[in-house]
Amino acid sequence: MKSYRLNLLMCQANSFTIWVHLAATSKIVSNMSGVMNYRPAVLAFCLSCLVASLCFLSIPANSQSTGRTTDARTFSPNFDELADKVGLRFRHFNGMTGKLFLPEVMGAGTALFDFDNDGDLDVFMVQGSALEAGDKDARTPFPWREVGEPRGRLFRNDLAVAKDGARSLHFTDVTEKSGIVANRYGMGVAVGDINNDGWPDLYLTNLGSNQMYLNEGDGTFVDVTR
Repeated sequence: MKSYRLNLLMCQANSFTIWVHLAATSKIVSNMSGVMNYRPAVLAFCLSCLVASLCFLSIPANSQSTGRTTDARTFSPNFDELADKVGLRFRHFNGMTGKLFLPEVMGAGTALFDFDNDGDLDVFMVQGSALEAGDKDARTPFPWREVGEPRGRLFRNDLAVAKDGARSLHFTDVTEKSGIVANRYGMGVAVGDINNDGWPDLYLTNLGSNQMYLNEGDGTFVDVTR
C-alpha cells in the first residue's frame, strides 16, 4: 500500500511539473506576441494526463493492502482436461457447408443429469448433422470421419469410490442401449420429470422438429414425441 501511495504521489508531482513548465511557456509566448495563445496550456494538460496514465500502468494490478505482489506463475492450473481419459469421447459436427448458415456458428448443448438415479451426474451431448438434405456428412468441408452417423450421445457416470474415499471417474457410452436416436441437427437439450414418476426425462431441441424422450427407469428411453 505504501508503494502504491508513493507511485501516486510521483505521478501527481510529474504531472504538476509539466503543467507549470508549459503554462509558463504559454505566458511568455502570450507576452511576446500580445495575443493569448492557449495551445501550450492544452498541450500541458494532455501531457499531464499521459504521464498519470503511464504511472498507473506501472502499478501492479495484483498489489494488495499488504504491499505484496503475487506472481501468477506460482499458481498451478485449477482444471485438467480429462475428457478422453475418463471416457467422454465426443466430437461435435456442425455440418459446415461454406454457405455461412447461422446454425454453423451456434454451439450445441449438453445436459448433466442423473438419468439412472444413482447419485452422480451423467452426460448427454447434443450432436449436429448435415445442414442441407442433399449433403452427405462425409462430404462437407469439414467431413464427419467417425464410425456411424453423427448423433447425440448419452454417457453413464460409473464413478467408483474406494473404502479409503479415493474416487475413480469413468463414463460409459450407453447411447445404443438407451434407445435414444438423436440424429437430427441438435441445438439444445432440456431435462425434467415430464410424467412425475421420479425419473428425469429429455427434451431435445433441433433445427426442425424437436424430440421428447421418457425415462423408463431401467436405463432406456422411449420416444413419445408424437
